[in-house]
Amino acid sequence: MDGEYRHDSRRNVLEWCLPVVDVKNKTGSLEFSIAGQPNDFFPVNVSFVSKGNYCDIQATKVSQVDGSSPVRFSTETSFVVDKYEIL
Repeated sequence: MDGEYRHDSRRNVLEWCLPVVDVKNKTGSLEFSIAGQPNDFFPVNVSFVSKGNYCDIQATKVSQVDGSSPVRFSTETSFVVDKYEIL
């Protein structure tokens, strides 16, 4: 098994976490045995968060609407999936 897992019996959920997915850690696998019917395990909900985005888009400058002076700013990038299901 890769990563970490936990069973939340109150929510009836098996959570599996891969803390790092990058060039060196592209894949992971989890194998488990449990009683049940195939439909008991679907849909599978997948979520992930990334500090970078697909296109590496960055804000480099912020200006007033009238174009006068530059504005001091900072950015924080977060790439989050809204909904990803395997049915």
